[in-house]
Amino acid sequence: MRISPAKLRELIFLVIYAEDFNDEVDLGLIKEMAKVSRSNAEFARCRADEVRAHIPQIDTIISDVSKEYALERIPAIERNILRLATFELCIDHDVPEKVAIAEAIRLTRKFCTPEAAKFVNGVLNHIYKEVVLLCS
Repeated sequence: MRISPAKLRELIFLVIYAEDFNDEVDLGLIKEMAKVSRSNAEFARCRADEVRAHIPQIDTIISDVSKEYALERIPAIERNILRLATFELCIDHDVPEKVAIAEAIRLTRKFCTPEAAKFVNGVLNHIYKEVVLLCS
């Protein structure tokens, strides 16, 4: 049984966030915590691996538009939400830009604060205007 795109995105975020602290995240743990099937957990892991493969490029994009904050100063939760959304905006292109931004804001509101959501929205709007639109 397939899970919703929003739930899948949340799983992908959780995997890349967890891998910021550990090199490998246990698939069984993902499956158990998120209450999803093994195939959905494996799919989320594969998508997270795609994001992780582009982290140097993604981090450069985020750093270029977030001049106020060094990437290392951005809290890990927001940083990984930005990574996932930047991947969707600049690399993957399967998700419409407005959906990628809205979903990033939703994740930020769920896992962070309203102020963090404003920050993520601002960074992603800059990425959209300065990177996505210019490269289209």
